Amino acid sequence: MKKYYDYFKSMQHKVTGKWIYSVVKGTPQKLTDFILYIHEAFDCGFPNDWIYEVIADAFRDFQIGELSLADFIGQVQVDPYDRDLIEWLKESYAAEYCNEVIRDCNEVIREGLCDEWGIMQLIAQGQWKAKIDIYQLVALFLSDIENVEETNEE
Repeated sequence: MKKYYDYFKSMQHKVTGKWIYSVVKGTPQKLTDFILYIHEAFDCGFPNDWIYEVIADAFRDFQIGELSLADFIGQVQVDPYDRDLIEWLKESYAAEYCNEVIRDCNEVIREGLCDEWGIMQLIAQGQWKAKIDIYQLVALFLSDIENVEETNEE
């Protein structure tokens, strides 16, 4: 299987100083199309630094080991600092993820299965759901590529 993470590069943004991702020259069209597809699925501008970073992280994580998506779901980390979570909440897609968490959480609280969460916990869970969605899309992409490669070998 190709090592798609190798097509990503990180660089320091000249204005903000934050580390951001892009792809190198010569990146396969199917990968650039896939990256654009994820941006469109999140209904945000292209490029979105947070989405690019999560896509790159997902490819890196899947490239490092032979773990399944289920193995990664428990390992996906959210931003540890409140200021970073609040910055993420400014993204156009973030509120819907947080609203989904609130709907899910209200149901669980009504059933007495957990205590009420604070706002930062809700935002963190929203971010976690967004990351999981991206990880799932990357896993599907890699699975499709692997299936095509196996078919071509036969």
